[in-house]
Amino acid sequence: MKSIDLKLSSEFIEKFQKIAVNVLVVLLMIAGAKIRFSVGDIPITLQTVVVYGSGLLLNWRSAGGAQIVYLLTGLVFPVFAGDGFGIGYLFGRNSSGYLLAFPVVAGLIGFLSQINRTLFWRWLSVQAGSIVLFASGVIWLHFSIDSTGWLATLQKGWLSLIPADQFKILLTVLACHFVLMGQKTKSRVEE
Repeated sequence: MKSIDLKLSSEFIEKFQKIAVNVLVVLLMIAGAKIRFSVGDIPITLQTVVVYGSGLLLNWRSAGGAQIVYLLTGLVFPVFAGDGFGIGYLFGRNSSGYLLAFPVVAGLIGFLSQINRTLFWRWLSVQAGSIVLFASGVIWLHFSIDSTGWLATLQKGWLSLIPADQFKILLTVLACHFVLMGQKTKSRVEE
């Protein structure tokens, strides 16, 4: 019996790895969406952990791209925090502003976290992403519900969620920082 020697180009392997990472991020987003707690009109999910983490672990294009793939997946499959899907669901929810910000937030964190790779800078990068996420969410929320004013919307869509978000940020930044430091140490050992 003759053996077949397959040689895959490094370019093919690199593209396959990028696709695999995007698929993994989308699967983690789906899982994170299904673990939720409701606080008024806004569900608290683990999706932001994946958004923040993808920004820290991937470059800005891959992080933002994976989030775009997730949103596009939600157009045809029920992958969001609720049970619905489709364009009406994506654009018709009180929480749509948060969802639509995911690609920008992941990309921003991916960009900023590459400037300086210290733990503090990574934390600042995620804080900047969090501000963009909640600004988008609050603006959408304000116009999608009968609000008594901006202060009430700010309270409902951001201020009440700060403790949970800061806890998720702390855990995500620490976990990703140690993963990245482990990769750095491993590459030094291999050299």
